Parts: sequence; C-alpha cells; structure tokens
Amino acid sequence: MPEPAVDPPPAAVPVAADCSLVSPAGTPIRTVALSEHIDPTHAPYPRNDSERFLFRQLYDTLVRVDCDGRLQPGLASSWRLDPTGPTWVLTLDEQARFSDGSPLTTAHVLSGWGEPGRGAALRPWVRRFVRSMVAVNPRVIGITLHDPDSRASLRALANPALAIATRQSGNPWPLGTTGLRVIDHQSRVSGEISVVTIGRHAGDGRETGARRSGLVQFLVEPEADLRDRLDQTDGSNHAGRTTELPVDLLVTRDPAVLSYAATVPAFRRVPLPWLRTHVLLAPAREPPRGSGQAVIGAATRQALATDAVRGEARGARGTFWWELPADCATGVPYTRNRPVGAGVYAKRVVFPAHDPVAGGLAARLVALSAFDEADNARLMRALFPTGATGLVTVGLSHADFERALAAGLDSGYVLALDRRPFGPCQPARSLTSRATWLVRSAEALDAAVVPLVDTRTWAVIRRGRAGVEVEWDGALRLDGVR
Repeated sequence: MPEPAVDPPPAAVPVAADCSLVSPAGTPIRTVALSEHIDPTHAPYPRNDSERFLFRQLYDTLVRVDCDGRLQPGLASSWRLDPTGPTWVLTLDEQARFSDGSPLTTAHVLSGWGEPGRGAALRPWVRRFVRSMVAVNPRVIGITLHDPDSRASLRALANPALAIATRQSGNPWPLGTTGLRVIDHQSRVSGEISVVTIGRHAGDGRETGARRSGLVQFLVEPEADLRDRLDQTDGSNHAGRTTELPVDLLVTRDPAVLSYAATVPAFRRVPLPWLRTHVLLAPAREPPRGSGQAVIGAATRQALATDAVRGEARGARGTFWWELPADCATGVPYTRNRPVGAGVYAKRVVFPAHDPVAGGLAARLVALSAFDEADNARLMRALFPTGATGLVTVGLSHADFERALAAGLDSGYVLALDRRPFGPCQPARSLTSRATWLVRSAEALDAAVVPLVDTRTWAVIRRGRAGVEVEWDGALRLDGVR
C-alpha cells in the first residue's frame, strides 16, 4: 500500500458540553467507590462494570464514540477510506504515548492485536472486528474491517476489546495509553485488590484539564455496604480505615444504596442509559420456531425483571441488533453447526458465575419449569423444546462458560449482550464466534436469542463535583483522561 496523504482530523465536537454526566462546573473527582472485584490480569479487557470504569481511565482505543454515537479521535487523529480497497487508513496522533511517556507506534498496535509468533495472524477476539492490518510507517496503519465500508463500521475500533496496552515484566498492570497509570494498589489478605490509585507519569507534560496533576483513588469494596461511604466526610473513618478524601462518585445498581442516596443532601443520583439486555440463548430453538422476542410476552418479561433481578431492571424492549439488517447476514442457509449425534441437550441452564443478574434469571426460569400451570407449561415448551423437566442451574467461571457456550450442548445459556454495540454487524459476528453452533443469519439469531430483561446502573455523585463524561457504551470517563 503506498503511503497515503494524511487528512486533517474530523471537525471537533464539544463532547464535554453534550455528554457530561453533570454540569461541567465544579471540582474534579478524587475518590471513586466500586462495588465489584477488580483483577489486573483482565486489563485492558473488562469483565464487569467496575473494571469497565477503571480500565477506561487507563486504556484507550484508536477512535472513540461519544454519547450521541459520533465518531471522535482517540489514539488516531485522522482516518480515511483507501480508494484502492476496503481498508481504513488511520494516522496516530503525534502526542500518542504510553503512560510512562514512551511514544506509541503502529508496531505496538500490530503486536497488541497480533498472535505472537504467527506472522500476520490476529488474536481470536481481534478477528471478530478486523480482517487484516498492515503498518505503512510508524504513525500510519491500514486496517481492513469485516463490515461494509462506511463510517459506521469504523466505530467498531472503539470497542474496549481493541484497547491498546503493553505489559511490563514484574508489573501486574499493563501500561495504557491515556497518560494515566496505576501509581499504587493495595490488596486484601485474600489477594484481591482493595484500593487502586491512578495518576499521571511525572514526566508527562500533556494538558489534562482540571485534573492536571491530581491523583484519583478507587476504593474496591464488593462486600461492603456503600451506604456508609455516603456518610463519609473529610478525614472520617470507614470500617476501621481512614481515607484521605471522602467518596465523590460511586456507580451502583444496589437499590438500598440508591434509596439511601436520595436522602443524603450532599449527593445527587443520575441514571445511566439502559445498556445491557440479558437473554436466554436456547440451542434447541432453531428455525422455523419463530422469533425469540415473541416467545415471552411483555408482561412476563417485566415479571422476570421484578422478581428475579436485584437492582433496576425492566422487561427487555425495543429493536435488538440481532434482528439483522440484510447486509450483515452471511447469506448462508440455516444449518446446525454441531457434532453428529448432538441432538440431546444436558439438563442445565448455564450462566457466568460472576453475573448475579444472569444467575437470578436462570434460577427463576428453572423454578418456573417446575410448575404445571397450563400457560407456564406452554412457555417452558417454547423456551426449551426438548423438555424442561429436571432442569438445574449451573454457574461457571468465565473460561468454562465460554467453552460451554461454544459447544452448545446445554438446554440454555443466560448471558448479557450489549444494547448499544459500536459497529452495525460486529456484535452478531462476535456472538456467532462464541456460540459456534449458530449461523450468522437473521433467521437463526432471531429464533435462538430470547430477550429477557434490560438493566442499567446509576451514578451517585457528590454535589459540586464535575468532570465526568458518558460515552456511547455507558462507560464513564473522568475529565483529563486523554
């Protein structure tokens, strides 16, 4: 590929003015409380909302998508479609650096996305987004995507699965590219992270807004009652520990915390978008059994949200991305991609053990299968065509769940899917690469995917604090994370 001329960056959009969580006027966030476990070995790819929040401050992508779906520069300052083929040509920002101050080059993108020791082969999760890539020079890279050649397809590069990072020997936290890094972390006796402090490398002179030289402390307390944090003031003691600063921001779905926050004058509550739909993926529901959305009526979905989910939820609603547009489908007739003789399904409804919403829904579905009432029996036959008698729930680790989902030999899988994906076709490709027994066609997906409930979280922010932006996928980014 010849070296292209570099286009100027797209016109800047005032993201802070449109996507701020609260009014931009105020003092910066200094302390954040998180309610889920943090594991640095997962970085930069989050597995829960707390990791999503923390990792977003540390690891950047080539492009970003703001809260209104507008494409924004990230590590790349400009991009254009190559006239000779379906390849996007991106130019890295001259100021793009790792958090230790070392320059970011296209070689780092290649090594981060590539399969070690396998030439041009891409890592499995990268292949869900990218067909191929080539470095033109240290600042210019050509990336060929799977999806149609449009600006909408380029949004897939904003997915956090494609965040750029590099690991260092002896450091559990990969170096990121936002300019912020983990300065210190503390662990409990069990080895789990309890406090993470992030800040800017001492030699990094990039402008960072109001938070130029400040540190931000993340308090990781999955077993604690976060209502105690809302009572905390400067210098107060919490559970036998003294922290330098009170909590400025926490993100939670806990109804008890949200109810209590409404009574504390120092805080305000802000609902975040509905971002996830928990679904039942039912292998035996193959065409022509009809739409998975039609299996469970709106009233039943709302009953699941009320009875099975702790925290704010609603019955799943809306148009879903798995109702594929024609140009996202493979065009291949529906076939069952599974081993010969695999027509019998294990009597298990499987869910990721780290996802309490999925666990609650799986338990509720199995409980419903035990009732003989006529309407309920019809629902269970529609959900589990090979039989609902004797079903049990099984929570699996992340790796074990992915292996079970790939095999497709269980009666059902309850999992969360993003409601607002970055690209138009990528989520279907991602799902069918995880559930390898599915074919990426509207007919197959619409039959196998049964939407159950939507969930969202709330931000509880101290009055007078500001500098928090909401991005397209609902993740929060603190002011100055550039």
